[in-house]
Amino acid sequence: KIYEDWEHVAQYSLKQLFKIISIYLSYKKIFVSDKYIKSNIGNGMRYIIFPLHVMPESSTLTFSKNHNEEDLIKYISPRLPANYNLLVKENHAMIGERRIGFYKSVKKLGNIKFLDPHLSPKETLPLGDGLISICGTAILESILYGNHNVSIVGLPEYRNLIPEKYKGYDGIENFINDLKSEAITKIEDTKLKSYL
Repeated sequence: KIYEDWEHVAQYSLKQLFKIISIYLSYKKIFVSDKYIKSNIGNGMRYIIFPLHVMPESSTLTFSKNHNEEDLIKYISPRLPANYNLLVKENHAMIGERRIGFYKSVKKLGNIKFLDPHLSPKETLPLGDGLISICGTAILESILYGNHNVSIVGLPEYRNLIPEKYKGYDGIENFINDLKSEAITKIEDTKLKSYL
């Protein structure tokens, strides 16, 4: 019995190791650097950041009706203006966990860039005009870094900070339209102070 358990563990470990090696061999084809993004910002390209979660994670499974990030990316992509890309930030803990087909499928949308997963929030957040997320800490980090241009799909504990019109799927469309017309509804400082 013990041998069978170890054999299963070894097979799983080899599969995971193969996935991780595949990702790292394709790393430069999948992920772009912050230098690449900064050079494109100088050429008129703009970005909205979409951080991916560790899966499974309680914030997506319990605080959201939708935890399929691929479907959400495919929902956002056609709604972006021509001069915007969705900058998808993989969680470094998920390297080797997602199937390689996920990255390929999402990149085919054309206006999606995967950002280097090893960049810190301090390096990542200034690259975007705003951030869309299911829930999790990235939205709160963005707010605390001074970027109040955020939209959520889930129901995190800090949801009362986010303007009502930027919540849920309709909120994504409102957010993108307001960002495009530079008419973003900012988070109220009093709400932020009382939350903290």
